[in-house]
Amino acid sequence: MKWKTRNIVSLLFLTFFTLIAGLAASISYRIVREIILSNIKQATLLSVEHGVDDVDRWLLTCKTEIATLANTPILKTMDWSNIQPYLQSEAKRLPDFFLFLVAEPDGSYYSTQLGRTKFNVKDRDWFTQAIQGKAIVADPVISHSTGLPQINVSAPIIQTQSPIPVGALSGNIKVDKVVQVVKRLQMGSGSYAFMLNSKGVPIAHPNSALIGTQERPALSFLESANPNLAQIAQQMTHRAKGIALIQMDGMEQYVAYVPLQETNWSIALVIPRSNIESQLDALNLLAMVLGSLLLIAIAGAWRQMQLIEQVRDRAERETQQVKLLNETMEELHQAQLQMIQSEKMSGLGQLVAGVAHEINNPINFIHGNLHHATVYIQNLLALIKLYQTHYPHPDEIIQTELVALDLEFMLQDLPKLLTSMAIGTQRIKEITRSLRVFSQLDEAEVKEVSIHDGIDSTLMILQSRTQPTPERLGIEIIKNYGSIPPVECYAGQVNQVFMNILSNAIDALESMGNGKSVGSTSALIRDTVITAPKIWIATEVKSEMVVIRIKDNGLGIPTEIQSRIFDPFFTTKPIGKGTGMGLAISYQIVTKTHQGRLQCHSAHGQGTEFEIEIPINPPKLPRS
Repeated sequence: MKWKTRNIVSLLFLTFFTLIAGLAASISYRIVREIILSNIKQATLLSVEHGVDDVDRWLLTCKTEIATLANTPILKTMDWSNIQPYLQSEAKRLPDFFLFLVAEPDGSYYSTQLGRTKFNVKDRDWFTQAIQGKAIVADPVISHSTGLPQINVSAPIIQTQSPIPVGALSGNIKVDKVVQVVKRLQMGSGSYAFMLNSKGVPIAHPNSALIGTQERPALSFLESANPNLAQIAQQMTHRAKGIALIQMDGMEQYVAYVPLQETNWSIALVIPRSNIESQLDALNLLAMVLGSLLLIAIAGAWRQMQLIEQVRDRAERETQQVKLLNETMEELHQAQLQMIQSEKMSGLGQLVAGVAHEINNPINFIHGNLHHATVYIQNLLALIKLYQTHYPHPDEIIQTELVALDLEFMLQDLPKLLTSMAIGTQRIKEITRSLRVFSQLDEAEVKEVSIHDGIDSTLMILQSRTQPTPERLGIEIIKNYGSIPPVECYAGQVNQVFMNILSNAIDALESMGNGKSVGSTSALIRDTVITAPKIWIATEVKSEMVVIRIKDNGLGIPTEIQSRIFDPFFTTKPIGKGTGMGLAISYQIVTKTHQGRLQCHSAHGQGTEFEIEIPINPPKLPRS
């Protein structure tokens, strides 16, 4: 019965471990998958941007060619007998244009194919914009002379003696030419691109029936029966860029859209979902392999436990020699478990370091929304008090419920709960920021800041630890601030240094007794005999450096470990009280990021003083 009981406990333990491991693996898989998918989508959007840049460069070239032709002396004469042969020769040089038009201010025009025509282009947007002095790429229209859809690239013709245009030059591009350019944007089988004008009407699309012109209007995608497509079209007409997964053409597809710079059009690339997410197959395969290995390991562990239990059962019935042998085996087994536990904790440390960065985004979301939640709840509490004022005698059922809920207690306790939650999320943010600073992931900008403001804000955060309580003495903070200028630095990182050093000083004072004699390496902090825990903070300017000294009257640091205090993960605090990262991060921030100096002066029993030197106007700082 005893053996069976142990097996039941082992089975429960393995079941619990399996659930925890499976949950951790599932969360890790989702996090990694979202990161990889986000990177893939950003790469896809970047690819579309490159394609759009190609189209923009092509349109810019077309506009530049037309503007150059319009500025030639021959065009400025507005003499068609000279202009026609010149433009006909230019048409051979510029294959993108199949026709050139020269329009008079009244809208009548000449073309390189028909000469003077009977038509008028006053109603054309390219003409009205050009005659006002603007060079544009206009929306597609049906040509008066050819009856074919075309895109006009126009520019004003301005003579030297007057800034008022004397005519307009238009180079006509076949819509098919634009469609060919857009068609080159692809990403795998089944993908295609389309282009919308500022009204959401397709200019280029694989389905030519959807393409519209001024004379043959087509349905705007803004009015599409597919609300997802209509929303994408709205983003495109607002000249936004992005990528979204929508239901389109009977399947889920990604749509990456980017606006053009040379005209008010936008290009979208439609990509089947499988084209993008197929790149996650390797991750899915890895997850399956790791899952299989985890199951095999658990099965092996269960089998191992059964064998161990059998060995123990036999050992109880065997001779003393066998018992001694089994004891030796048990010692070996314990050593094996210790090695496994050590490897497990090492892997857990790496996992925490990797996941810490991913925690930052959701905790920011929670922390940011706490403010709004506080405002809403305060408004509700105010409303309740207003009801109590105007209806002091509610119905009996309401009065009974108020008593049952203890409303007065809730009104007092709810703001405290929100404050506690805000403090908790802020603490999590500080922890993740510390890890990011140490691994050079903080991207804060360099700016001029007041060192005194940073110290004061840090002391405010630590105020709860310096005030006296029934269990401990209060810590006296003595400031001796000098006249120092603002310093160019990464403000958040410098404040983190203050936080780490002041926290260590408070830790040291909390574990000390009174009546110690302390000294200082600085004239700013004079020798004194203490009767209570104290921290001195002094600042001054010295040789283009701001010097900050933080001194406590604790027990000091033993000489034999002073050379290791800036090493990562070195700590003298009990397990669970410190990570050994605070001073290592601080040293990196001061010396590497800010090109300053951080020194420690301490003698056992004489307190500890940290001296921080930061350049006032440093050379270009490295990105943190």
